[in-house]
Amino acid sequence: MINCILGKSKTGKSTHIYNMIEQDLNEDNNVILFVPSQERAKVEKEYMKCLNKNGVIGVNITTISEFISSQLKLQNLHIEDKYLSKLDRKIILTQIIKENPDIFTIFNKVKNYSGFLDVLDIYMDLFRKSSLKVEELTALSTGDKRTDLKFKEILNIYEKYLGKIESNYIDSVEEMDMFITNLERCEWLKEPSKLKVYFDGYNNFSNSEFEFIDMFMKKGIDLTFSLNTNITRIEEIFLSSSIFEIPNKTYKKICVLADKNNCKLENIIKYDNVLETKEDIKFIANNLFESTNKKIEKINLENIEFMIYPNILKEIEDVARKISKKISEGYRYSDFAIYTTRRRLCSIRHFLASPSFSVDNSSIILASSSASNGAGSTSEPPI
Repeated sequence: MINCILGKSKTGKSTHIYNMIEQDLNEDNNVILFVPSQERAKVEKEYMKCLNKNGVIGVNITTISEFISSQLKLQNLHIEDKYLSKLDRKIILTQIIKENPDIFTIFNKVKNYSGFLDVLDIYMDLFRKSSLKVEELTALSTGDKRTDLKFKEILNIYEKYLGKIESNYIDSVEEMDMFITNLERCEWLKEPSKLKVYFDGYNNFSNSEFEFIDMFMKKGIDLTFSLNTNITRIEEIFLSSSIFEIPNKTYKKICVLADKNNCKLENIIKYDNVLETKEDIKFIANNLFESTNKKIEKINLENIEFMIYPNILKEIEDVARKISKKISEGYRYSDFAIYTTRRRLCSIRHFLASPSFSVDNSSIILASSSASNGAGSTSEPPI
């Protein structure tokens, strides 16, 4: 059985999973809950709070990579000295750049900037997990000449990167292959009917992770996924807003794998926001991406204010004054966040740093809002 719990953020998808896990444990099943690495500590706290537990007992809350590494260690297949860590990847990338001073043209001015290695490292990881060969990646094109040139420079690094790690290191992709190859040696697979596996917080998976999921399906193991989406009927998965494009593609891929492995698939759609949110704010959140042609009932806006300004400076000054006023009323600076587009973020920062801009006792936290894949998810870094 494959369960897909679908719904917008804060509709109780994780809570639904925790309740399912509690039932599984009461029935003496073995339970694994996979979560993104950055979400693990938070999930453990939420799990204990939701079920009123003093600890995480009976369920293995882990990440996909940690689980695979632990299983290979149990089989004496994990080679610690050869495992490619993030630090190893950065050292290798640094060596490649020093050994090939002319490898960059477009990126030549920024190659020494702080954060550039981090971006390169993300691309190396994405390329490895895509399971595509260098030749296949080279054949890709965005249709934009400058972007294609940037992509080509990164691929040149990737080709040399593969040469450095070949036969010298073992990374997460190779560990996945080793795990699947030696699957039958795993003790926990002796009773697949007693194993329940959950994936919470993932809105997309790499190709190697989909192979991992496919392996579970082939063994007939019950799987449950939670995905952020705005659909209210399954048919809407093909018409949904672009902000949910990635999780919707993930859902369709899960459907394809379930059909291939003759697994029954059941959808659970969560509609209602479980937070104690004000009605007008909840209304905006639920209808923000709906068509403007949709007929809607009028509501009283008690917690939402719309403001129009002649320019960005007036806007920033007024917002800062409003925050200062709230601070004087007892609010904390951490209670505020300003969301803006990436394009305007630089302009706003410029104004805030300008000598002509001054608001007494004001402090602003800026967060660039973008259509990302959610917690634990991987989004493409900027080039």
